[in-house]
Amino acid sequence: MKKLSTVVLIFVAAVGQASAAEVVMPNLIGKTRTQAEALLNTAGIKFEALRGQRCVAAADDIRVFGQKPDPGTKFSNDFVATFLLPAAATGNMPELVGLSCAAVEAFREEHGMGGNTFQINLPPDKVISRCNRVTTSSSITEQSIEVGAPVCDRLSLFATCTHRTLVDKTWIWNGSSCIGL
Repeated sequence: MKKLSTVVLIFVAAVGQASAAEVVMPNLIGKTRTQAEALLNTAGIKFEALRGQRCVAAADDIRVFGQKPDPGTKFSNDFVATFLLPAAATGNMPELVGLSCAAVEAFREEHGMGGNTFQINLPPDKVISRCNRVTTSSSITEQSIEVGAPVCDRLSLFATCTHRTLVDKTWIWNGSSCIGL
């Protein structure tokens, strides 16, 4: 009788210490969301799908472009794998160079984009005196996203806005007022 109870205790201890199974991460790159989920479910892998900072022009082009762990990696099935999907585009990137600095902010707001506009203040092109008509010109001189590329709310648009002070030297001081030349 004593021998039987020992066997039962060993069996219970082994069942209580069941460990997670080891699985191998499949290659998900280029797969649709449905295909990626089917592969992971078949392999018994817990997963999370995330939207990455990439946009595609058409919904048909939404395919996995990143994953963790890498394909072929062995890990325990209690680990949660992730894969990255792009977002569908909300439009295409226009040419912003030469437009006002406010145009960039309006475009970002329209498409729900992040980013920053770097301000560069150039010194006046001439000495400013009492009679000069001074105007400022602000325009975009660089943009971080290529013209025509698909854009969406996951992207950040960075631009350089250059402020120039323009001096009109066609006016002079005659002692009491400014006169045109």
